[in-house]
Amino acid sequence: MEAKLIDTNIFIDIFRGNETYHKKLSDINGHINDVIYIELIQGGRLNKSELREIKKYIRPFRRLHISQQISITAVTLVEQYGAGHGLMLADALIASTALVWGMPLVTLNTKDFNFIEGLHADLL
Repeated sequence: MEAKLIDTNIFIDIFRGNETYHKKLSDINGHINDVIYIELIQGGRLNKSELREIKKYIRPFRRLHISQQISITAVTLVEQYGAGHGLMLADALIASTALVWGMPLVTLNTKDFNFIEGLHADLL
């Protein structure tokens, strides 16, 4: 089964009760990176119980750490696409993780990524 990087927005919809995405995600060899993990656990005003539930839900997903190569690739992406497309740091690190690991990114916002050459951003 092909490995795929799962964007933060999919998890957010699942935590808001989207059972369809939950079912689809269970059929994917999903991965997250450090940025996605941080975005999920910092989540605004989470109480301790909500934080525990989020951490429990994402535990099965392999977490890919930000390596030097991912960081270098993210810098290049921001240099290329920051001004023209508004690519921000978190999305650059997510996109660079998918590029470096050679996996597609599964997201609900393909428009945030579809301009990045070599990146395959697919809807869930």
